Amino acid sequence: MIFTQLVKALCLCSLLLVPFTVGQNTSEHEFNKRRTLSIGIIIFDGFEPIEVWGPLEYLTSPTKLSAFYKMTLSIISYQKGPVKGTVSARLQPHLGGDFGSTLGAETAVTHTFADAPALDVILIPGGTGVINATLSNRTEIEEFLIRRADQAEYILGLSFGVTHLARSGLLNSKRATTNKSGYQWIVNYGPEVNWVPQARWVVDGKFWTASGMMASLDMTYAWLSHVYGAEGPVNQQTNSIEYAPHLDSSWDPYAVVFNVPGANASRPSQDCVGPIGR
Repeated sequence: MIFTQLVKALCLCSLLLVPFTVGQNTSEHEFNKRRTLSIGIIIFDGFEPIEVWGPLEYLTSPTKLSAFYKMTLSIISYQKGPVKGTVSARLQPHLGGDFGSTLGAETAVTHTFADAPALDVILIPGGTGVINATLSNRTEIEEFLIRRADQAEYILGLSFGVTHLARSGLLNSKRATTNKSGYQWIVNYGPEVNWVPQARWVVDGKFWTASGMMASLDMTYAWLSHVYGAEGPVNQQTNSIEYAPHLDSSWDPYAVVFNVPGANASRPSQDCVGPIGR
């Protein structure tokens, strides 16, 4: 009984000590609430579904943030038409699995890299398709990011998707993190990036980078709170989908799980989360 109460108290203290807000004030929140935000999500065969549909859950589920704040959405890829969340069979030798039997829902592309509209926000998910494009030396995504980086206000790289940002050179001299299961492979493509080996997500200017899959939802909550403020629709939507985000961006036990060089194994592997605003 005493132990349980102590754990709860420690959890509460840790949440109160978390430096959560990221350089945004009330006037900026109000400005963002009044304008239309143009969001572009890049997809490809083998994209990671949770890193696309997780953030979209905030925008398109029954209580949709897009019902409160004006937004437009573009789904961008190499060509228009359906894109599958499955990977090419060409990766079978690399990953050691039978990818001819994998499942993957199709997602419709609305724009190509050539005709995408002006974008305020660009989101790049991960997935085994990133490995496919990288090993095939395809550079269309990197070229698109380079062309659009100056105009975009926010560029969100999720998990293996950070590889594309690293390859583009846009992260050079910037702090970033990425998926810990593939960390040592990914960082090779960004030798001039200031990689943070132990972080749930990292913010450096307009660039927001997240660790593995579920960390993308934590960063999405942090980013939406940064743009619009947490109080009101953002917190309401978070509770509506019954998601309890991690608020401490430095909490990252998976860096230890996957033996990432520089990870601190003495840091707590447990983090206390609960309904937002409760």
